[in-house]
Amino acid sequence: MLFPFIRRSLWIIPCLAMSVPSLVKAGEAKQAYKEREKAMESLKDEMSAIKKALKADKPATALEPAKKIEKITQNLPALFPEGSKVGHSEAKPEIWTNWAAFEKVAKHAAVKAADLVKA
Repeated sequence: MLFPFIRRSLWIIPCLAMSVPSLVKAGEAKQAYKEREKAMESLKDEMSAIKKALKADKPATALEPAKKIEKITQNLPALFPEGSKVGHSEAKPEIWTNWAAFEKVAKHAAVKAADLVKA
């Protein structure tokens, strides 16, 4: 008879319902990781472009890379949401364990990036 089977199988519904938020969070963490990696790679590329511009004695060509750096650093903490240390990441665990210090450093980086654009 089918009814006892259905009744015994109802336990799976709450289990599935509880696992959906975990899957969503895992997906969000992976997306945050990808965005962070892309931003960090962009920072590296823009710093390299500035270095090349200065070596070539063409400081005016450093303005666009500096603007990109400024834009990325303005929202740096958003790239490190809680639970987003996934995959092969070079992000230090202290970012999440000492969030206040990280926010202070991120704010300082944003100020210095803005100064670079003004220079």
